[in-house]
Amino acid sequence: MNLRILKGYGKAVENSVKNSFHDFYEQKQSFYSFDFPLAIEWGEAGRVQKYASEQLRYALFDGEKPIGLFQGLVNRKFLISTLAAGSTSGNGIIVYPTYGKRALAFFVSAILKKEGFSTTSIFVPSYVTLPGFSVKKNYTYHIDLAEPMENILSRMTKECRWAIRKAEKSQVKVEISDSEDLLEEAYSIVAHTANAKNVGAPSLDWIRELHAKFSTCGHSISAIARHGCTPVSAGYFLGYDGKLSWFIGGSKSEGYKLQAGNVVQMKVIEWAKKHGYRIYDMGGTHPIDIRYSKIHKFKSGFGGCLASNYVLCRNEFYWPFLLRISGLLHYIC
Repeated sequence: MNLRILKGYGKAVENSVKNSFHDFYEQKQSFYSFDFPLAIEWGEAGRVQKYASEQLRYALFDGEKPIGLFQGLVNRKFLISTLAAGSTSGNGIIVYPTYGKRALAFFVSAILKKEGFSTTSIFVPSYVTLPGFSVKKNYTYHIDLAEPMENILSRMTKECRWAIRKAEKSQVKVEISDSEDLLEEAYSIVAHTANAKNVGAPSLDWIRELHAKFSTCGHSISAIARHGCTPVSAGYFLGYDGKLSWFIGGSKSEGYKLQAGNVVQMKVIEWAKKHGYRIYDMGGTHPIDIRYSKIHKFKSGFGGCLASNYVLCRNEFYWPFLLRISGLLHYIC
């Protein structure tokens, strides 16, 4: 192997790596969906976030052949810099499967040697250890949309199917669209839910940017459940390279009583199948962490398969801080 990294990549390199992954898994009669946090559109949309001042991309080459990609969002403020790459639903770094964990570790290490960060969070597809990093396993649920709809329904729990029927009998109707108007309305319900639960919500500016970028390379859709004329539950979803991912969602108190969130998920699954998607990704969860108990019960009820990735975390605030102070004093003196 003759591994080297190159800062920055365009669509041509991204598509080359994406296509090589597709070919590899097709030969194994398996399906592969490219991780959307590695798509250029994700990085460009991320720059509007208040905690992301720039996007950082690297490609890994073996000789002249691109075999890996990395993309992260960086925030530099005063003497502190943070890097966030990927999410539970998509890795921030990948390496062609036959190269293994050693190449993945080389890729991460080579990037960090060139870029200094106080805090680092990188989602990776497989377990890999690096000096100074902690490793945490993350989970999501994938629903196989290649299955007939009756098979998908049969894998749902009785409680989940009951909740869907209850919402439908209560005349809860779901609207799904890629319109900006529906996006704004859906976001208002998500923000209402976040405020009620005292948790953070992504900024509307970021959601608007994601909508604009992914509408050109996949799908960016919103779903709203209404009881009569009243919106009671909503979600926002990103579709890219054969996978539709639940990005954010929420329900008002009436929506919880009507089980409106369940019928939103059901209708989105039907929409994804109709539009040719192979996987529905229900987003982050955890099978044993008590903080996720309610959301895990909800998501597991839809009968998907538990999927996982890992996050490499490092927090070295004081050492980079002291090095920069030292350098600054040396320059002043």
